[in-house]
Amino acid sequence: MKRLALAVLVLCSCGTTVLADELPSDAQAYIDRRKACNYWPSEQASRKTQKLRRAEIDRHVRALNCPTLDREEAVLNARYRGKPDMLAAIADAHDAMPD
Repeated sequence: MKRLALAVLVLCSCGTTVLADELPSDAQAYIDRRKACNYWPSEQASRKTQKLRRAEIDRHVRALNCPTLDREEAVLNARYRGKPDMLAAIADAHDAMPD
């Protein structure tokens, strides 16, 4: 928590933040997939359509290859080590939903 607070202070004091259109393509692809992978499991189905909806949600999760995201995040964190703005953008995707 202290590291996060320190990172926020450093970013604010430097005036540097990474905007979505400034992200490298690998980081942007990860963030987009992470948001989608956060979204689909949160979807609910009515009791009447539950079986079909669950199948649709599972198809999306498989197509997005959600189980590999943690490994990809580790690779990105290593690649962008020393770039706190990039690391913050990657970390922010954990709980983010699609816009």
